[in-house]
Amino acid sequence: MFSKLKSHFRRRSEHETDYDQLGHNAGGLPVEYFKVIETELRRLGIPESSASLEVVQVAMTPQGRGVYAGQVRLVRWDDGKAIRLLLGLPILERRVRRALQAHWVLELSNFSGLWLHAAEGVQSATAAHEIRAFFAQVNGPGITLGSDSGE
Repeated sequence: MFSKLKSHFRRRSEHETDYDQLGHNAGGLPVEYFKVIETELRRLGIPESSASLEVVQVAMTPQGRGVYAGQVRLVRWDDGKAIRLLLGLPILERRVRRALQAHWVLELSNFSGLWLHAAEGVQSATAAHEIRAFFAQVNGPGITLGSDSGE
């Protein structure tokens, strides 16, 4: 009788939610992070044509939890959107962290933050010239970025 009672308590209710299983069935934790980060990117006014997003696992905690980061790649230099992303990165990250606080992914993993990378197309001479001009407007004529040796 004790073993029958014991097995009854071991059975899982059909109404229980296994977050780990749900995450894997729906594409895993990276997909859930992607949805949250992408939503905040779009709210900031950054379209897919200006920046791409990838979520990667960057480490494991000693407790076996994955540590994830959002990698935002600036793929096109269009003045307003690119500058909004560059200057708004701290705001974007704060919004993402706030949204994640209300999401179940943090019960299973850790978020290390957002990384920003400029793709090759953004590193062109034209983009560099526009960045220098904007930098001069913001900082005044006394402080410059200088010239790159590759231009």
